[in-house]
Formats: sequence, structure tokens, C-alpha cells
Amino acid sequence: MDFAMQHCTSMEPEFLSPLHPSPLLSYFKIQKQINAKELTSFVEKIIVDLEEEVRNGILSLQESEDLILLLTKASAHIFAKHLHYHKEVLHLTEPLIKLHSIRIDELEQESKQKDTIIAQKNCEIAQKDNELTLKNLEINHLQKLLADNGILC
Repeated sequence: MDFAMQHCTSMEPEFLSPLHPSPLLSYFKIQKQINAKELTSFVEKIIVDLEEEVRNGILSLQESEDLILLLTKASAHIFAKHLHYHKEVLHLTEPLIKLHSIRIDELEQESKQKDTIIAQKNCEIAQKDNELTLKNLEINHLQKLLADNGILC
């Protein structure tokens, strides 16, 4: 069972059932009390579980962000008639969702940093190459001197 299904079914068995269009809302109605604190706790648990899955290498950061984005979109649908609950979910999930433009900027910045490191390493290699060439020239010169003096055949 994949991560999303495991958590959906553990939190609310009918989460994906077409017969229950608003299972989260049903969950809170069963409690006889729709409570923002419970919703916050519920969403925070999902976020903590996702972060743990990323730390454990089960999910990539991108997969985790995708699931959070799906949670946010599902919240808009589930709480369509109760916008204050959707706003609570947004309050918790929006800081975790990166816009594509921000992600692209971060990747470009990371790429530039790696390009800078590669350029520095290439300079170091070129310097070592020059040092090696000079040492080889010195060795060749010494071998010629030895050969000229009859010490080396």
C-alpha cells in the first residue's frame, strides 16, 4: 500500500470512496463537533508523517510537496461549504508548497553554484596539470644532463 493510501485509510477509511464525497467533514461530524483545533491537529499529523517519510527516504521532497498540494486541493473540495476550515488547512499547508517559479529559481541558483564549483575544480586541475608539465620538463632536463655526462645511458 502506498504512503498516500496508507495515511488516507488510517485517518478516514472512506477517504477515497465516491459514496462519501466529504469524508473529512463526516469525520468531524461524527465527533458531533467540528473543531478547528482537531482539524489543525489532523493536518499537522499528516505533515509530520510526510516529513518523517522524507527523512527516512521513503518519499522524495517533491513527492511530499505533491501530497501536501493534493491535501490542499482536496480541502478546497471537502470544505467547499465550510471555508473557514479550508482556510485553516491553507494556513498549515501553504508555507510548505513552493511555486514552480520559486523551485526553478532555486534549481537555477543551485546549478550556478555547482557550475562555480566545477569551474574552480577545473582551475585547480589546470594548475596541477601545469605543475606536472613543469616537473616533467625538469625531469627531462635532468635526464639529458645525466646522459650528456655519461651517467645515464
